[in-house]
Amino acid sequence: MFEASGGHSLFAQMTNSPTSIHPTLQSPSKFQQNRLFRIIQDGRFGFIDHTGTIIILPQFELVWNFVDGRAQFKENDRYGYIDETGKKVISSQFRLAFAFSDGLALVVLGNQYGYIDRTGKLIIAPRFEDALAFKEGLAAVKMNNKYGYINKSGRFAIPPQYDYALSFSEGLAPVQINKRWGYIDKTGQFVIQPQLTGDRLAGNWDFRKGLAGFQVNQQWGYIDKTGKVAIAPEFEEIREFSEGLAAVKKAENGATLTKQVS
Repeated sequence: MFEASGGHSLFAQMTNSPTSIHPTLQSPSKFQQNRLFRIIQDGRFGFIDHTGTIIILPQFELVWNFVDGRAQFKENDRYGYIDETGKKVISSQFRLAFAFSDGLALVVLGNQYGYIDRTGKLIIAPRFEDALAFKEGLAAVKMNNKYGYINKSGRFAIPPQYDYALSFSEGLAPVQINKRWGYIDKTGQFVIQPQLTGDRLAGNWDFRKGLAGFQVNQQWGYIDKTGKVAIAPEFEEIREFSEGLAAVKKAENGATLTKQVS
């Protein structure tokens, strides 16, 4: 099996020692032509291009997809980064390493979270108890058991004050206080007061096309950026909107159906 670094999935049967493989592809888009596809052979990971030609030989214990020309790899229980030729450009030195986002990557040294640039230089020294990737110029971090947001200089743009915090999307970020979720803007002001409930891992809290998920009595629906209910909570699971549609799961007549809502 192999999958595109941008999230597209394709499948092919690998032989023991191929130099090229030829899955059935339908007019690859320009997006696909510029991407590498992850493959696994004999328990090792490598990459091919859209023609099936192996670009990076399967050699890695574990490797992630490329983002901004870098992909995490695992070696001796530590993580580093390779470039699109397979060269180890950032040595395996981190306890955890995450994909690049907004030009920086979140890494863990010991038990502290910090951020590196594409050369591996520490831009923000590891000093946080927990952290998320940078989105829209800010990153949610945890310090002294509270969450706030830092800018790319490592300074707090919004001081730690929340029980939990997620990333910004479309200018708003979901934060939790006393088990209730609300949304703040980049000044830290509440745009939607803390009144929403829901599992932070189960829902789609990011705004996409002006809508975000919320939960009532184990059912999910969508709100707009004012906090007004746009689609009533009646679904077991929801996904983000794309091109005017979102996939949802709903039980009907004793069956669980997956369908699109608009």
